[in-house]
Amino acid sequence: EQTPYLPVPDDNAAVVLTPLARAFGRSFAQTVVPGADHQQLGRPTSEASLIGQRLARDLGMADAGQRHLQQRLALLHLLRAPQVSFTRRQRSGDEPMAEGPDLAWLFQALAPQGAGAATAWQPWQAAQKAVDAAPVLPPRALAAQGLPARLSASQLSAYRECPYRFFARAVLLLDEPDELDTSLAKRDYGDWIHAVLHRFHSQRDHRLPPAPQLLLAADWATEAQLLDASEMVPWRASFTHFCAPYLQWLADREAQGWFWADGETDLNGPPNALPGTLLRGRIDRLDHGPKGEQQVIDYKTSAKSALKAKVAQPLEDTQLAFYAALLGSPSGAHGDVQALYLALDEADGVAEVEHPNVEQTVQVMLPALAEEWQRMLNGEPLQALGEGPVCDTCEARGLCRRDHWAAPANGAVPQLDGDGALNADESPPW
Repeated sequence: EQTPYLPVPDDNAAVVLTPLARAFGRSFAQTVVPGADHQQLGRPTSEASLIGQRLARDLGMADAGQRHLQQRLALLHLLRAPQVSFTRRQRSGDEPMAEGPDLAWLFQALAPQGAGAATAWQPWQAAQKAVDAAPVLPPRALAAQGLPARLSASQLSAYRECPYRFFARAVLLLDEPDELDTSLAKRDYGDWIHAVLHRFHSQRDHRLPPAPQLLLAADWATEAQLLDASEMVPWRASFTHFCAPYLQWLADREAQGWFWADGETDLNGPPNALPGTLLRGRIDRLDHGPKGEQQVIDYKTSAKSALKAKVAQPLEDTQLAFYAALLGSPSGAHGDVQALYLALDEADGVAEVEHPNVEQTVQVMLPALAEEWQRMLNGEPLQALGEGPVCDTCEARGLCRRDHWAAPANGAVPQLDGDGALNADESPPW
C-alpha cells in the first residue's frame, strides 16, 4: 500500500490498458472502450491553472477546446482497429446514463459516408438461450417432527404473523446474530426499567416512603446490569420525571385494594392445552385485587396509542391472553383473571390499557390453537405468507426467498403437495 506498483513492460502482452490519449500511433487487433457515457466520455473538464482559457490560447497553449478536439481525434484513431466496442451503463443507481456526446458525434460524422459505414455500427446484444421455467414458489415446510416441546408467547405471535416465520424461529431455532453496539438503545432502557420496578416491589418496605426506595432500586439495576453511568444520564432524567406519576398511580391503585403479588415469574400453562407441547412464559407482574381477582400486567415502553390499537380487536392480541392461560384461566382455579398493558413512557404519566374480557379470549384461543397444532402434527405444511408489514422486518425473509417468488399472472397462489411439489393434476398459473 505504501509503494506504487509498476508492472514490467511486456512487448508481447495480449491485453494492454491505456488512456485514450496514449492510443495514438499504436495498432490494436481489437479495442474496447468502457465507460462511453456522458460522464466518462463527455467534454474534458477544465484543468486547474493560474491563467484563463483565453490567455492560454494567446500563449499557444492547449485550452479546453483543443483538448476536446484531441479527444475526438483519438476516437477517430481507434477506428483503425478491425473491431471497436464501446460499452456503457444505462443507469448509475437511480440516475439514467446517456451515451457520451463525442460518441454520438462520431456516429453522426460517419453516417454520411455511405450505407456500409452506417450499418457497421451494431448495438451490443447479450447472448441468449432458452431455459426451462423454474419459478421460486412460497416455501411450505413440514414441522411435525420438530415442533417445540414448549411454546412461548413470542413464538405464538410469530406463528400468527406468518407460519414460516414460526418455523424458522421455533423449529429451526434460527436467530439473528447480536450486533456489536456499545451504545444503549430503547430496548436496553426497557430491560433496565423492568429490573428497577421488580427490585422496588420485591424489596419494598411499606413502613418507609416509597420514593427513596424507587431511586435506590434504579441505582441497584444500573450496577447489576453493568451500565455506564454517563450513558444513563438521559435515562435517569426521564426516570426522575417518571417516578412521581408512577408512585401516584401506585397509591391510587392500592387505595382500590390492588397490591403487587409477584413479578418476573416463569409459568407453565395447562398440560393438556396442546398435544405434546407445554405453554411457557414469564410475566412481568401479577397483582391481587380486593375480591380475590388476579391481574396480569405487562410493562411497555411503547406509546399508549399503539397499545390501544393492539387491544382494539381482543382476539388479535394473544400476548395477554397467553399469560392469562398460564395462570389457569378460564378454569377459575386462581380466581378471576384480568390483564392490561402498563405504558411507562407517556409524557403525562403511566397509562393503563386493558385487554377487555381476557378470559373470553382464552376460551377462543386455546381450542383454536390446539386444532392448529394437531393439523401440524398431521403434516399440514407451514407456508410463508409474504403479506403485511411483518415482511419488512422479518429476519427470515432471505430464508423464505420472499423477494424471488414468481408472480402469478392471475394473482393466484399455486397449490402444493406436502412435499412442496405441484400437484400432478394441477398446472402452474403462470
